[in-house]
Amino acid sequence: MKFLMLFIASGLTAWLLGPVLPYWGIMLVVAAFASLVGGNGIMAFFSGALGMGGAWLLVTLLITLNNETRSPFKIAQIMGFEEELTLVGITFLVGFLIGGLGALTGNRFRKLSEKDRSDY
Repeated sequence: MKFLMLFIASGLTAWLLGPVLPYWGIMLVVAAFASLVGGNGIMAFFSGALGMGGAWLLVTLLITLNNETRSPFKIAQIMGFEEELTLVGITFLVGFLIGGLGALTGNRFRKLSEKDRSDY
């Protein structure tokens, strides 16, 4: 349940706040959500990564496929790629890493502020 909550929160944050916040601002919001949700680090990383990476993938696919312009193809050629879908994959990878590292940072911050309940 925590995975799904953070996945949806990360995806919606990237989708809705992407046009108004820079990537590091979205990363901070995802970190705040991850610190509120809790859970373990692996769950936080992959839920944040898949949520934000999926939103970035969806946006770039919509721009690439629905646009009449040849800009994505030209940018891909400038970067040395044969097809613009390679550029879409790289965009997904960057969003995946940003979302995952943001969520992991928030999760680790929560763990840092929690009291240790284990007996010595």
